[in-house]
Amino acid sequence: MISQVVALAGGNLHQLMSVAALCLALLLPGAWWWSRRAGRKAWPPSQPSAPAGRQPSSEALETSKKGLRLGLFITAVVAVALYSASGNLVTFWLIGLLVTLLVSVLELFSRHVGSLPAPRPGWQFALFGLCALCVTVTLVSHRPDIDDASYVAIAVSVADDPDGPLLARDMVLGLPDVHPLLRAYRAQTLEVLEGTLAYLTGFHALDFAHLVIPAIAAFLTPLAYARLFRLVIPARWIWGVVVVLLYLLLVADTHRSYGNFAFVRLHQGKAIFLSVLVPLLISHGLQFARAPNTSHWVQLAATQIASVGMTVSALWMAPLVAGLAVACGVPDRRHLFRILLLGASTSSYVLLLGLWMSRHVLGSVDSSTVQTSTDLTVESLQQVLGQGRLALVVLFVVINAWVISQTPIQQRFLTVFPLGFLVLWSPYWAHWLAENLTHPWLYWRAFWVLPVPALLAVALTAPIESRAVRWAPAWLRIASSLAAATALFYWGSSVHTLSSANGVRFGAPTWKVPREAFSAACAMTELVPAGAHVLAPPEVEAWIPALHDHPFPLMVRDHYLAQMGSYLGAEEIERRRQLVQLVSASPVSPNAVELLRAAVRSYPLAAVCLAQQASTPEAWEALRDAGLQRTDLSPGFEIWSRTEPGPDRRRSRACRVALPLPNGIRGTSAWLRQAFGYSRPAPSSPTREAVKPLWLGEDSGNER
Repeated sequence: MISQVVALAGGNLHQLMSVAALCLALLLPGAWWWSRRAGRKAWPPSQPSAPAGRQPSSEALETSKKGLRLGLFITAVVAVALYSASGNLVTFWLIGLLVTLLVSVLELFSRHVGSLPAPRPGWQFALFGLCALCVTVTLVSHRPDIDDASYVAIAVSVADDPDGPLLARDMVLGLPDVHPLLRAYRAQTLEVLEGTLAYLTGFHALDFAHLVIPAIAAFLTPLAYARLFRLVIPARWIWGVVVVLLYLLLVADTHRSYGNFAFVRLHQGKAIFLSVLVPLLISHGLQFARAPNTSHWVQLAATQIASVGMTVSALWMAPLVAGLAVACGVPDRRHLFRILLLGASTSSYVLLLGLWMSRHVLGSVDSSTVQTSTDLTVESLQQVLGQGRLALVVLFVVINAWVISQTPIQQRFLTVFPLGFLVLWSPYWAHWLAENLTHPWLYWRAFWVLPVPALLAVALTAPIESRAVRWAPAWLRIASSLAAATALFYWGSSVHTLSSANGVRFGAPTWKVPREAFSAACAMTELVPAGAHVLAPPEVEAWIPALHDHPFPLMVRDHYLAQMGSYLGAEEIERRRQLVQLVSASPVSPNAVELLRAAVRSYPLAAVCLAQQASTPEAWEALRDAGLQRTDLSPGFEIWSRTEPGPDRRRSRACRVALPLPNGIRGTSAWLRQAFGYSRPAPSSPTREAVKPLWLGEDSGNER
């Protein structure tokens, strides 16, 4: 919250650290006193719930409910079969919405949750063993993601420019007087934390973004699900955690699947939100509904604020997930609306921040690019779940898992969250939601409201407690459930999370970057002064902003460049695209070489990187005529620059660039770098101001 307020107010890193230190000094004693005095008094006091076994309904009504549930189950099975045979999503959605709505109403208004049973003791050592396994998998598996072109660039900009306003300047293309390409990032705080740690310690921002933060998130993932399952399935919570980890480690049919937002991608805030904070939101929401006191109110509100710090999508998603969780945990219908209202108050800050940003920060949506509602729902399903057999299993569980629930809290969990998801995932109003809530590019994130790993874990571990198989030994029921889950995930998925087909390679813990492209990006950064302009293929340009004291590429990513149309103009955007195509060996116009010769002089370009396919005699001649010489040969690329690297910018191990350190930390940081083999090159003093291209002229920035 402090980082968001300081960033939106135009403060810098020094001001942020000062305000944070002051707030900690004031709040910590008060928090200690409050925890000692307040205890866990109910706020407001809640009425005692009916015992778990006591039902207000008569026996005849319960019998009629059983018949109704059987009919709804058969209807839902028919809906999944029809969708599998014909692909008619509208029919499936209508039947699924009707079924989950009726069951949710029955559960919320006619059944008492009662007191939750205590989780079984033990298994703590097994849980921490799973945490250690997740940390190991996260550190040794490497799946580079080009989104780091913006995420790590934010952290680098914070560390490199501590006196400048936080997240208020373009840190990717280096255009003067332009806000960040994605201005909504001003609400995110994870990247600011990484940049602050890099500034204080002198280590590279990538050390924290790709090593420290992912390891912490991986350790917390099993703990978050364990906390949730201790409330929902307390008698088998450890096996629920195992099934979740099996799903995340085996299923990665699409780039946007739940598995690809887990251990192979925990170096990004949105993955931490989905893997750690979503189960925490649900568990804190259930806990608040059961005992709405001040302590639980603060925990639920703080979790939502932390969610916004991970991803801007949490501005609408965190309050929705928290509200659904509170609805699941309300003891009975007498307290439903009162507790829902109190739960909504925990989202006040997040909702106000979302309204402010939608008015002052977020840009308008181009309605011409938004698909129809049916197309959006079908595409989001394929992007998240894929088109294989496992997608049908998930859809079946979404509208049918409530049948196998053994307790009222499980019944609500298996109906309320599917209902909330089906309301969002609608073939009738998805177009409107994409325009006004989620953004068209991000509508597929509506699936994040649906905790698919947790739903599957509750459903697949149900036989462990089922009365129908009580005759079997406990170990046999557990082994059979885990074996069935493993077989389903392994053979139901076409791409496994940790396979080479998913772009994963294993190695020692290091930065999660593509080797050849990142090596070329490092070489360019060390050859030219900070703030200069360079030209390189897209796979190289994407990693240049992730390095300290970096130059500015001409494009980085095409859709980033497209967002600058109002500043650059269509002609300049097309020119930059042609130049990037030229050095990437893509088809270009006949006068491409002349375009390159003119671009080297007009921007001016301090260095040019040619892909192996683009290394032609014509390109060499154009670069020599412009005063560049070949100075570096990286695998798959060759780099042309104006001068050889001097002693102040010589190649360092893994392209680490030293930063000025505060006197109190300088000695400790130097010892740590020396102990772990981090070299520290002589500090350079490149200008941090972007070199203005000649084509802009003197007053073009003000005119635009």
